[in-house]
Amino acid sequence: MRLIKPYYEIESEIDGEKILRHIEKAARTCYKTEGKIGDFENTKKFVESIIRRGHESIIEHYSISVRIIASRSFTHELVRHRIACYSQECISGDTKVHKYYTIKDLYERQNGNNFDKTHNKTINLKSVDENGLIIPNKFNKIFYKGIQDVYLLTTKLGYKIKCTLNHQFKDENSNFKELFNFKIGDRLFVNGRPSLLKIDDEKLTFHYLEEKLNPLEISELYSTPLNSVYKRLKDIGIFINHLNDKNKSKYMKNHTQESFDKIKNTILKQYIDGREVWNKGMNEDDHPSMKIIADSLRKNYHNNGFKEENSNWNGGPTGNLLAESLKSEIKSCELCDKDSCRFEVHHFDGNIFNNSDENLIKLCVECHNLLHHGWTTGKKEVLDIITSIDFVGQEETYDLEMKDPYHNYIADGFVVHNSTRYCNYSKNEFNNNLTFIIPQWSDITPGSYKNIKEFNIVNRSNKAEKIWAKSMLKSENDYLDLLKLEWVAQQARMILPNSLTTEIVMSCNLREYRHIFKLRTSAAAHPEMREIMIPLLKEFQQKIPVLYDDIVI
Repeated sequence: MRLIKPYYEIESEIDGEKILRHIEKAARTCYKTEGKIGDFENTKKFVESIIRRGHESIIEHYSISVRIIASRSFTHELVRHRIACYSQECISGDTKVHKYYTIKDLYERQNGNNFDKTHNKTINLKSVDENGLIIPNKFNKIFYKGIQDVYLLTTKLGYKIKCTLNHQFKDENSNFKELFNFKIGDRLFVNGRPSLLKIDDEKLTFHYLEEKLNPLEISELYSTPLNSVYKRLKDIGIFINHLNDKNKSKYMKNHTQESFDKIKNTILKQYIDGREVWNKGMNEDDHPSMKIIADSLRKNYHNNGFKEENSNWNGGPTGNLLAESLKSEIKSCELCDKDSCRFEVHHFDGNIFNNSDENLIKLCVECHNLLHHGWTTGKKEVLDIITSIDFVGQEETYDLEMKDPYHNYIADGFVVHNSTRYCNYSKNEFNNNLTFIIPQWSDITPGSYKNIKEFNIVNRSNKAEKIWAKSMLKSENDYLDLLKLEWVAQQARMILPNSLTTEIVMSCNLREYRHIFKLRTSAAAHPEMREIMIPLLKEFQQKIPVLYDDIVI
């Protein structure tokens, strides 16, 4: 077992002056005294007078988020503050976790009729194995996590996902960590390159089946690589070889290999005997068949000129040379981090003259080739760069539990960790040790202990502390034994105690924090609550003057 002390981390940036000025502006707007806004000392006095008069509704206009790692009993008590918002790892309902289904779709099927429930068991989602390969994997259950604050995460390759700040992503060191631990410019793993064809399946189907456009025409319509169009058509299951081809006369259908060989040998024999092509020297006015051929060539083919007159002209090497000079300081691939190889610069929009920084990325030859061939269905995880993390509001959220041994899944192309609600607590970085929170009223030394003897050597504990330690060790051993007996994680977790570590993100406005601090730091509060809330209050008092100075511990 592993024993730790509880702790907290403030996720929001706390700028005391900025917060107080924000509150003053809201208050003076309410009181119609905007003209009296002055220096910061006057701001502090003004806010202090508001607090003193009990007009605390004004300070509801600012919220702060705190991540707390504590025991189960602590979180059970904390969530009784209903005005606060709490979140654990989860994603928005419209997140795609399957080619055809969002996570909300699977949740509704899970709670639907017998056919839906049975069909859910046959669906394969995707996980990442220890070698970084994308593999099929089944899921155990989908969880509804309520309406929570969600943030939009966007990457340089165009991936987007909406999730809570506590949802975990796989970083460049192959560790899973929460979104709030990432910042713009950090790298995380995604499922290859998204489709370069930026239209939905319904519109693509309309172009292909209703408007009778062939893949080449669709690629030209959207300035997209032809391979991306082929891939999307195959992914949605509507691709038919040669469908909508505008020059079908060039195909010889209903022939076997034997008949093809016979035709070939006959023609070769005729030429050996001096046969000439029947239309040699003819033009389109000489024969109806020549007219058909000429019309077909005019419609389906074109003669490319030189440089600017060539339809494939991209400006020559000048644009690339400029892009390479702009990226000369970068010495490794910006996706796979490979160095000591040949590099190329890629233009995201395909315009070789658009050398703005956000349009350029320096890559090894292998990654560059993958970009141009499309990664709609990735086979291996790749690194991508975060370009923005923006709050977008509140939405219904969900999470899921994958089957052993890979507790991760692909969501909107991102490699994310699955729900810890029913996760296997033995599968962590501490070598199958469960982690427990040390009781606040004890002097037990934090650390990892294999048995009670090892615990006693380190700790000169009293009888009560030894009983507690024995109970934690027993619950850990019993939990692992149940897993060996093929109980799944959500069944085995029933025997785990309230001392088991858990984490939660709490967000609430500054007025609600005043209520929480007054209630949870008093002498009558539970010792576990005071252990977290007293140092948190002191930090708030230091960083946000005036608002909490009147709360006495």
